[in-house]
Amino acid sequence: MQTHVITSVATLINIIPSLENQQNKGSLFYRGEGKRFQTPCLPALYRKAAWVDRERYFYNEILHRFPEALQGLETDLNRMVLMQHYRFPTRLLDVSDSPLVALYFAVENKADDNEDAVVFCIKVPYKAIHYGDNNEVKKIAELLRKDSQFKLESPCDYRKVLFVKPQWRNDRIRAQQG
Repeated sequence: MQTHVITSVATLINIIPSLENQQNKGSLFYRGEGKRFQTPCLPALYRKAAWVDRERYFYNEILHRFPEALQGLETDLNRMVLMQHYRFPTRLLDVSDSPLVALYFAVENKADDNEDAVVFCIKVPYKAIHYGDNNEVKKIAELLRKDSQFKLESPCDYRKVLFVKPQWRNDRIRAQQG
């Protein structure tokens, strides 16, 4: 794993070509995080132990608070993506095609200039990129509607990390290239 110190937008822009040279047989995605993240690259749902058991509650809350926003979203994955962008904790981790978008999210809430931030560059092999019509993705997304008493047939199937590219169904997601 390579590490680069980025002190300006220009520094990041100069590093991008060397990252893209390593892109063969895969795509590059970026995630920006500020120092406030105690556990890097962890979806919000897993940042507090009590939240996992409240996933269905969060789902019901978005149905209750923003029913018009959910109209026309026919899949659980699309609902989770929308929940994510309304800042509800989900099992999704936002990444972007754009290193500049990731840099923005890394520094957006910095308390001062001495606070560190990180931009992760993640190389994903083409064959590991899934879309919403994938059966594994559908099974995991269905957990959104299950209550905490639901027992999994084979729990190890649900512990996989899947890289999923959802539909860009709204302008905010499209702008963030998420």
